[in-house]
Amino acid sequence: MPNDVYALRASWGTQLRARRLERGLSLREAARQADISAPYLFALERGEHSPGDDIRLRLATTLGTTVGELFRYPAPEPIATPAQDRSVA
Repeated sequence: MPNDVYALRASWGTQLRARRLERGLSLREAARQADISAPYLFALERGEHSPGDDIRLRLATTLGTTVGELFRYPAPEPIATPAQDRSVA
């Protein structure tokens, strides 16, 4: 289970950094706008921490997105059912 937590944090961190860069914000500027410290944002982007709800909301607002979009965790690939596996000959 701990590996799942690390994977989740790493995924969030990657999404945070990508969104920040898409918006053209420096680490310091994004942190200032979200009212958090730059070192804390850097740690979030590296997947070292999991932000609380209030910080998630501030980050999403700063980055012009929703909390759900910014902190989504990639869903696993769907499992094919027998009906989906049929080949058409």
